Amino acid sequence: LLGLAALPAAAATNPPGWVDQPMSGFWVGFSVSDTSPAVVNRTTGQRATVTLTRETNAGNVVDLFDNWDSGPPGAATPGPGWPEVWTAGGITLRRVSSWCPAASTTCEYTFESGTGQVFDFAAASTFADGSPNGEDLSRFNRGPVTLPAPPEILIDFSWDPDDNRTPASGTNPGKLTLTATATDEISPNLRYDWQVTPQGGTPISKEGQTAEFTLDHDGTYCVALTVTNTDDGHSKSYYGVGADDCREVTQVTPGTTPGTTPGTTPGVGNGGGAGGGAGGGVNVVFAPPRRRSSALTGTAGGDSVVWLWRPEYFQPGQDTTQALPQTGRNPLEGRQDIVIATDPAPDSNAAPMLAGLGIFGVVGIGWLFSRWRRVRLEI
Repeated sequence: LLGLAALPAAAATNPPGWVDQPMSGFWVGFSVSDTSPAVVNRTTGQRATVTLTRETNAGNVVDLFDNWDSGPPGAATPGPGWPEVWTAGGITLRRVSSWCPAASTTCEYTFESGTGQVFDFAAASTFADGSPNGEDLSRFNRGPVTLPAPPEILIDFSWDPDDNRTPASGTNPGKLTLTATATDEISPNLRYDWQVTPQGGTPISKEGQTAEFTLDHDGTYCVALTVTNTDDGHSKSYYGVGADDCREVTQVTPGTTPGTTPGTTPGVGNGGGAGGGAGGGVNVVFAPPRRRSSALTGTAGGDSVVWLWRPEYFQPGQDTTQALPQTGRNPLEGRQDIVIATDPAPDSNAAPMLAGLGIFGVVGIGWLFSRWRRVRLEI
Protein backbone atom coordinates (compact mmCIF):
# COMPACT_ATOMS: atom_id res chain seq x y z
CA LEU A 1 0.00 0.00 0.00
CA LEU A 2 0.99 3.60 -0.54
CA GLY A 3 2.39 5.12 2.62
CA LEU A 4 3.39 8.61 3.71
CA ALA A 5 6.59 9.19 5.61
CA ALA A 6 7.15 11.98 8.17
CA LEU A 7 3.97 13.78 7.08
CA PRO A 8 0.57 13.68 8.75
CA ALA A 9 -1.77 11.70 6.55
CA ALA A 10 -4.31 14.53 6.47
CA ALA A 11 -1.75 17.20 5.53
CA ALA A 12 -0.04 15.79 2.43
CA THR A 13 -1.57 15.53 -1.01
CA ASN A 14 -0.46 13.08 -3.64
CA PRO A 15 1.11 14.78 -6.63
CA PRO A 16 -0.89 14.57 -9.87
CA GLY A 17 -0.35 11.26 -11.65
CA TRP A 18 1.31 9.51 -8.71
CA VAL A 19 1.12 5.67 -9.16
CA ASP A 20 0.60 3.35 -6.23
CA GLN A 21 3.68 1.17 -6.15
CA PRO A 22 3.65 -1.15 -3.08
CA MET A 23 6.93 -2.36 -1.66
CA SER A 24 8.94 -0.08 -3.94
CA GLY A 25 10.38 2.35 -1.37
CA PHE A 26 10.12 5.28 -3.78
CA TRP A 27 9.39 8.83 -2.60
CA VAL A 28 8.73 12.18 -4.37
CA GLY A 29 8.20 15.74 -3.24
CA PHE A 30 7.44 19.08 -4.95
CA SER A 31 8.15 22.61 -3.79
CA VAL A 32 6.90 25.91 -5.20
CA SER A 33 8.93 29.11 -5.43
CA ASP A 34 6.10 31.46 -4.31
CA THR A 35 2.80 30.72 -2.59
CA SER A 36 1.55 34.33 -2.90
CA PRO A 37 2.06 35.42 -6.53
CA ALA A 38 0.85 38.84 -7.58
CA VAL A 39 -1.24 39.62 -10.65
CA VAL A 40 0.90 40.73 -13.58
CA ASN A 41 -1.88 41.22 -16.14
CA ARG A 42 -5.24 42.47 -14.92
CA THR A 43 -6.87 42.05 -18.32
CA THR A 44 -6.24 38.29 -18.48
CA GLY A 45 -5.91 37.72 -14.73
CA GLN A 46 -2.46 36.17 -15.16
CA ARG A 47 -0.29 36.07 -12.06
CA ALA A 48 3.45 36.02 -11.61
CA THR A 49 5.18 32.85 -12.74
CA VAL A 50 6.16 30.30 -10.08
CA THR A 51 8.63 27.44 -10.43
CA LEU A 52 7.79 23.92 -9.37
CA THR A 53 10.83 21.82 -8.35
CA ARG A 54 10.72 18.05 -8.00
CA GLU A 55 12.92 15.76 -5.90
CA THR A 56 12.71 11.96 -5.94
CA ASN A 57 14.79 8.82 -5.35
CA ALA A 58 13.34 7.10 -8.39
CA GLY A 59 15.62 6.50 -11.29
CA ASN A 60 12.88 6.25 -13.87
CA VAL A 61 10.26 8.93 -13.22
CA VAL A 62 8.14 7.68 -16.11
CA ASP A 63 7.09 4.77 -13.93
CA LEU A 64 5.92 7.14 -11.13
CA PHE A 65 3.42 9.28 -13.10
CA ASP A 66 1.12 7.40 -15.39
CA ASN A 67 -1.14 10.28 -16.47
CA TRP A 68 1.36 13.03 -17.24
CA ASP A 69 1.20 14.39 -20.78
CA SER A 70 2.18 11.81 -23.34
CA GLY A 71 4.31 14.06 -25.53
CA PRO A 72 4.81 17.55 -26.93
CA PRO A 73 2.30 18.72 -29.56
CA GLY A 74 3.40 17.57 -33.02
CA ALA A 75 6.32 15.50 -31.70
CA ALA A 76 7.28 12.49 -33.81
CA THR A 77 8.25 10.49 -30.72
CA PRO A 78 5.84 10.76 -27.78
CA GLY A 79 7.29 11.17 -24.37
CA PRO A 80 5.88 11.96 -20.93
CA GLY A 81 6.02 15.52 -19.72
CA TRP A 82 4.78 17.77 -16.93
CA PRO A 83 0.98 18.23 -17.08
CA GLU A 84 -0.38 21.38 -18.75
CA VAL A 85 -2.91 21.81 -15.94
CA TRP A 86 -2.00 20.76 -12.41
CA THR A 87 -5.14 20.21 -10.33
CA ALA A 88 -4.97 18.58 -6.92
CA GLY A 89 -5.80 19.43 -3.30
CA GLY A 90 -8.02 22.39 -4.34
CA ILE A 91 -5.15 24.07 -6.17
CA THR A 92 -5.01 24.71 -9.91
CA LEU A 93 -1.87 25.70 -11.80
CA ARG A 94 -1.34 26.14 -15.52
CA ARG A 95 1.92 25.46 -17.31
CA VAL A 96 3.60 28.54 -18.80
CA SER A 97 6.15 26.80 -20.99
CA SER A 98 4.96 25.10 -24.13
CA TRP A 99 6.47 21.82 -22.90
CA CYS A 100 8.40 20.47 -19.92
CA PRO A 101 9.82 16.92 -20.32
CA ALA A 102 9.16 14.58 -17.41
CA ALA A 103 12.90 14.16 -16.95
CA SER A 104 13.26 17.87 -16.17
CA THR A 105 13.39 18.66 -12.46
CA THR A 106 11.62 22.05 -12.86
CA CYS A 107 8.75 23.57 -14.78
CA GLU A 108 7.12 27.00 -14.69
CA TYR A 109 3.43 27.48 -13.80
CA THR A 110 0.96 30.18 -12.83
CA PHE A 111 -1.67 29.93 -10.10
CA GLU A 112 -5.29 30.08 -11.21
CA SER A 113 -6.97 29.14 -7.93
CA GLY A 114 -6.26 27.73 -4.51
CA THR A 115 -6.47 30.61 -2.00
CA GLY A 116 -6.66 29.16 1.49
CA GLN A 117 -5.24 25.79 0.48
CA VAL A 118 -1.87 24.43 1.59
CA PHE A 119 0.67 23.57 -1.06
CA ASP A 120 1.82 20.16 0.24
CA PHE A 121 2.58 17.68 -2.51
CA ALA A 122 4.73 14.75 -1.45
CA ALA A 123 4.32 10.98 -1.18
CA ALA A 124 6.29 7.79 -0.47
CA SER A 125 5.74 4.04 -0.61
CA THR A 126 6.89 1.41 1.86
CA PHE A 127 9.75 -1.03 1.45
CA ALA A 128 9.23 -4.68 0.60
CA ASP A 129 9.09 -5.64 4.26
CA GLY A 130 6.40 -2.99 4.87
CA SER A 131 8.64 -0.65 6.79
CA PRO A 132 8.30 3.09 6.05
CA ASN A 133 10.69 4.75 3.70
CA GLY A 134 11.95 7.15 6.36
CA GLU A 135 12.48 10.15 4.06
CA ASP A 136 11.67 13.48 5.77
CA LEU A 137 9.18 14.94 3.33
CA SER A 138 8.36 17.88 5.63
CA ARG A 139 11.24 19.82 4.14
CA PHE A 140 9.15 20.45 1.04
CA ASN A 141 7.01 23.57 0.78
CA ARG A 142 3.94 23.33 3.00
CA GLY A 143 2.94 27.03 2.94
CA PRO A 144 -0.66 28.27 2.53
CA VAL A 145 -1.56 29.67 -0.87
CA THR A 146 -2.77 33.29 -0.93
CA LEU A 147 -3.76 35.00 -4.15
CA PRO A 148 -3.77 38.80 -3.57
CA ALA A 149 -6.34 40.95 -5.31
CA PRO A 150 -5.13 42.77 -8.42
CA PRO A 151 -3.42 46.06 -7.53
CA GLU A 152 -5.17 49.29 -8.44
CA ILE A 153 -3.70 52.35 -10.09
CA LEU A 154 -3.40 55.09 -7.47
CA ILE A 155 -4.18 58.61 -8.72
CA ASP A 156 -3.19 61.78 -6.86
CA PHE A 157 -5.02 64.73 -8.40
CA SER A 158 -7.01 67.75 -7.30
CA TRP A 159 -7.70 71.11 -8.90
CA ASP A 160 -8.79 74.54 -7.81
CA PRO A 161 -9.69 77.05 -10.54
CA ASP A 162 -7.89 79.82 -8.63
CA ASP A 163 -4.67 77.77 -8.46
CA ASN A 164 -4.76 75.87 -11.76
CA ARG A 165 -5.90 78.73 -14.00
CA THR A 166 -3.65 81.41 -15.48
CA PRO A 167 -5.66 84.67 -15.23
CA ALA A 168 -6.69 86.37 -18.42
CA SER A 169 -4.72 89.38 -19.61
CA GLY A 170 -6.63 92.03 -21.50
CA THR A 171 -8.84 90.20 -23.97
CA ASN A 172 -6.73 87.02 -23.99
CA PRO A 173 -8.46 83.86 -22.69
CA GLY A 174 -7.33 82.07 -19.53
CA LYS A 175 -5.30 78.85 -19.41
CA LEU A 176 -6.26 75.85 -17.25
CA THR A 177 -3.21 73.73 -16.42
CA LEU A 178 -3.87 70.30 -14.89
CA THR A 179 -1.26 67.88 -13.48
CA ALA A 180 -1.71 64.46 -11.87
CA THR A 181 0.56 61.80 -10.38
CA ALA A 182 -0.25 58.08 -10.59
CA THR A 183 1.52 54.92 -9.38
CA ASP A 184 0.99 51.27 -10.24
CA GLU A 185 2.59 48.08 -8.95
CA ILE A 186 2.33 46.42 -12.34
CA SER A 187 4.64 48.84 -14.15
CA PRO A 188 5.38 52.58 -14.41
CA ASN A 189 4.22 52.78 -18.03
CA LEU A 190 1.14 54.96 -17.58
CA ARG A 191 -0.85 57.10 -20.02
CA TYR A 192 -2.89 60.11 -18.84
CA ASP A 193 -6.05 61.02 -20.77
CA TRP A 194 -7.78 64.30 -19.82
CA GLN A 195 -11.14 65.70 -20.77
CA VAL A 196 -12.38 69.19 -19.89
CA THR A 197 -16.01 69.95 -20.74
CA PRO A 198 -17.65 73.38 -20.45
CA GLN A 199 -21.22 73.09 -19.25
CA GLY A 200 -23.38 72.59 -22.32
CA GLY A 201 -20.29 72.66 -24.56
CA THR A 202 -18.03 70.30 -26.46
CA PRO A 203 -15.42 68.25 -24.52
CA ILE A 204 -11.76 69.11 -25.04
CA SER A 205 -9.36 66.13 -24.84
CA LYS A 206 -5.63 66.20 -24.09
CA GLU A 207 -3.00 63.54 -23.28
CA GLY A 208 -0.04 63.77 -20.91
CA GLN A 209 0.74 63.93 -17.21
CA THR A 210 0.40 67.72 -17.51
CA ALA A 211 -2.18 69.21 -19.88
CA GLU A 212 -3.07 72.83 -20.68
CA PHE A 213 -6.55 73.90 -21.80
CA THR A 214 -7.67 77.23 -23.25
CA LEU A 215 -10.83 78.65 -21.65
CA ASP A 216 -12.75 81.33 -23.56
CA HIS A 217 -15.52 82.21 -21.12
CA ASP A 218 -16.59 82.06 -17.50
CA GLY A 219 -18.76 79.14 -16.45
CA THR A 220 -18.83 75.62 -15.05
CA TYR A 221 -16.09 73.28 -16.29
CA CYS A 222 -15.97 69.52 -15.65
CA VAL A 223 -12.66 67.63 -15.50
CA ALA A 224 -12.33 63.88 -16.08
CA LEU A 225 -9.06 61.91 -15.93
CA THR A 226 -8.30 58.31 -16.90
CA VAL A 227 -4.92 56.67 -16.26
CA THR A 228 -4.11 53.52 -18.27
CA ASN A 229 -1.25 51.06 -17.80
CA THR A 230 -0.05 50.41 -21.33
CA ASP A 231 1.49 47.03 -20.35
CA ASP A 232 -1.74 45.25 -19.39
CA GLY A 233 -4.36 47.73 -20.67
CA HIS A 234 -5.92 48.27 -17.23
CA SER A 235 -7.43 51.72 -16.61
CA LYS A 236 -8.48 53.69 -13.56
CA SER A 237 -10.60 56.84 -13.70
CA TYR A 238 -10.38 59.77 -11.35
CA TYR A 239 -13.35 59.66 -8.94
CA GLY A 240 -14.48 56.35 -10.45
CA VAL A 241 -15.24 55.27 -14.00
CA GLY A 242 -17.17 57.89 -15.94
CA ALA A 243 -17.28 60.41 -13.10
CA ASP A 244 -15.96 63.92 -13.39
CA ASP A 245 -15.34 66.89 -11.13
CA CYS A 246 -17.18 70.13 -11.94
CA ARG A 247 -16.12 73.56 -10.66
CA GLU A 248 -17.19 77.14 -11.30
CA VAL A 249 -14.46 79.08 -13.13
CA THR A 250 -14.71 82.88 -13.18
CA GLN A 251 -12.66 85.82 -14.48
CA VAL A 252 -11.54 83.88 -17.53
CA THR A 253 -11.98 87.04 -19.64
CA PRO A 254 -11.89 90.61 -18.28
CA GLY A 255 -15.21 92.30 -17.49
CA THR A 256 -16.33 95.22 -19.67
CA THR A 257 -18.51 98.27 -19.04
CA PRO A 258 -21.31 99.00 -21.55
CA GLY A 259 -20.27 101.77 -23.91
CA THR A 260 -16.55 101.29 -23.31
CA THR A 261 -13.71 99.45 -24.95
CA PRO A 262 -12.05 96.55 -23.01
CA GLY A 263 -8.81 97.65 -21.44
CA THR A 264 -9.70 101.40 -21.39
CA THR A 265 -11.10 103.80 -18.83
CA PRO A 266 -14.55 105.09 -19.76
CA GLY A 267 -14.62 108.87 -20.22
CA VAL A 268 -17.80 110.63 -19.11
CA GLY A 269 -18.04 114.42 -18.96
CA ASN A 270 -19.30 117.61 -20.61
CA GLY A 271 -17.66 117.91 -23.97
CA GLY A 272 -15.22 115.04 -23.36
CA GLY A 273 -12.84 116.79 -21.01
CA ALA A 274 -10.26 115.12 -18.78
CA GLY A 275 -12.45 112.12 -18.13
CA GLY A 276 -12.81 111.24 -21.79
CA GLY A 277 -9.47 112.29 -23.13
CA ALA A 278 -7.29 110.81 -20.37
CA GLY A 279 -9.01 107.48 -20.43
CA GLY A 280 -8.71 107.11 -24.15
CA GLY A 281 -12.36 106.05 -24.36
CA VAL A 282 -15.43 107.54 -25.99
CA ASN A 283 -16.39 111.12 -25.04
CA VAL A 284 -19.99 111.23 -23.82
CA VAL A 285 -21.76 114.62 -23.87
CA PHE A 286 -25.08 115.44 -22.23
CA ALA A 287 -26.66 118.38 -24.09
CA PRO A 288 -30.12 119.72 -24.85
CA PRO A 289 -31.27 119.84 -28.48
CA ARG A 290 -29.58 122.62 -30.44
CA ARG A 291 -29.82 123.84 -33.99
CA ARG A 292 -26.06 123.86 -33.88
CA SER A 293 -23.92 122.76 -31.01
CA SER A 294 -20.19 122.57 -30.56
CA ALA A 295 -20.77 119.16 -29.05
CA LEU A 296 -21.62 117.92 -32.53
CA THR A 297 -18.27 118.95 -33.93
CA GLY A 298 -16.21 116.69 -31.67
CA THR A 299 -13.49 117.46 -29.17
CA ALA A 300 -9.77 117.29 -29.06
CA GLY A 301 -9.87 113.97 -27.24
CA GLY A 302 -11.38 112.03 -30.15
CA ASP A 303 -14.86 110.97 -31.22
CA SER A 304 -17.90 112.29 -29.35
CA VAL A 305 -21.28 110.82 -28.62
CA VAL A 306 -24.07 113.38 -27.98
CA TRP A 307 -27.01 112.40 -25.83
CA LEU A 308 -29.99 114.76 -26.25
CA TRP A 309 -31.20 115.27 -22.71
CA ARG A 310 -34.91 114.99 -22.03
CA PRO A 311 -36.34 114.81 -18.50
CA GLU A 312 -38.54 111.78 -19.20
CA TYR A 313 -35.40 109.75 -20.01
CA PHE A 314 -34.23 110.01 -16.41
CA GLN A 315 -33.95 106.59 -14.76
CA PRO A 316 -33.39 106.85 -11.00
CA GLY A 317 -31.46 104.11 -9.23
CA GLN A 318 -29.23 103.36 -12.20
CA ASP A 319 -25.69 104.39 -13.00
CA THR A 320 -26.09 107.15 -15.61
CA THR A 321 -22.72 106.24 -17.11
CA GLN A 322 -24.08 102.82 -18.07
CA ALA A 323 -27.77 103.57 -18.75
CA LEU A 324 -28.74 103.19 -22.36
CA PRO A 325 -30.71 106.05 -24.00
CA GLN A 326 -34.45 105.54 -24.40
CA THR A 327 -36.11 105.74 -27.79
CA GLY A 328 -39.64 106.49 -26.57
CA ARG A 329 -41.41 108.41 -23.84
CA ASN A 330 -41.29 106.88 -20.40
CA PRO A 331 -43.88 108.22 -17.87
CA LEU A 332 -42.39 109.51 -14.66
CA GLU A 333 -44.89 107.78 -12.38
CA GLY A 334 -43.39 107.16 -8.97
CA ARG A 335 -40.03 108.69 -9.93
CA GLN A 336 -38.05 111.21 -7.94
CA ASP A 337 -38.05 114.95 -8.65
CA ILE A 338 -35.93 116.21 -11.47
CA VAL A 339 -34.13 119.54 -11.38
CA ILE A 340 -33.31 121.10 -14.72
CA ALA A 341 -30.80 123.98 -14.75
CA THR A 342 -32.00 127.15 -16.54
CA ASP A 343 -28.59 128.73 -17.07
CA PRO A 344 -28.06 129.56 -20.73
CA ALA A 345 -25.77 127.27 -22.57
CA PRO A 346 -22.30 128.68 -23.12
CA ASP A 347 -22.70 128.46 -26.88
CA SER A 348 -26.16 130.20 -27.15
CA ASN A 349 -26.51 132.63 -30.15
CA ALA A 350 -27.73 136.22 -29.12
CA ALA A 351 -27.84 137.63 -32.69
CA PRO A 352 -31.61 137.22 -33.20
CA MET A 353 -32.38 139.09 -29.97
CA LEU A 354 -29.97 141.96 -30.79
CA ALA A 355 -31.41 142.25 -34.30
CA GLY A 356 -34.91 142.55 -32.87
CA LEU A 357 -33.84 145.28 -30.47
CA GLY A 358 -32.18 147.19 -33.35
CA ILE A 359 -35.29 147.08 -35.52
CA PHE A 360 -37.44 148.14 -32.60
CA GLY A 361 -35.14 151.12 -31.93
CA VAL A 362 -35.13 152.33 -35.55
CA VAL A 363 -38.93 152.16 -35.82
CA GLY A 364 -39.34 153.91 -32.47
CA ILE A 365 -36.99 156.75 -33.35
CA GLY A 366 -38.80 157.29 -36.67
CA TRP A 367 -42.15 157.46 -34.98
CA LEU A 368 -40.89 159.93 -32.37
CA PHE A 369 -39.35 162.16 -35.13
CA SER A 370 -42.66 162.15 -37.04
CA ARG A 371 -44.61 163.20 -33.95
CA TRP A 372 -42.12 166.00 -33.26
CA ARG A 373 -42.53 167.52 -36.71
CA ARG A 374 -46.33 167.40 -36.54
CA VAL A 375 -46.27 169.24 -33.25
CA ARG A 376 -44.07 172.03 -34.67
CA LEU A 377 -46.31 172.53 -37.65
CA GLU A 378 -49.36 172.88 -35.43
CA ILE A 379 -47.56 175.55 -33.43
